[in-house]
Amino acid sequence: RIRVEFKAVALTTKGWVCDFDTIDTIVQEIIGPLDHNTLNDTIDNPTSENLALYIWDRLHKGRVFALWRAVEVSENDSSGARVEAE
Repeated sequence: RIRVEFKAVALTTKGWVCDFDTIDTIVQEIIGPLDHNTLNDTIDNPTSENLALYIWDRLHKGRVFALWRAVEVSENDSSGARVEAE
């Protein structure tokens, strides 16, 4: 499971932080190529920590409409990794 957190300086005119369809499109562009593929072919040592960092780095490339706060990758209900803004 992957969780992405973000915030905005102000809400849109509709009262949103951001349109979730837009967020879903951006996240799918990043994780889509990883889905149903061997992670070792894309990420060296694909631990939860490295996968979270991989997603985090790609979220920040040229995307300024929202302030990305954190990426969390969970292997199951009790273990995973989180990368967050300082």
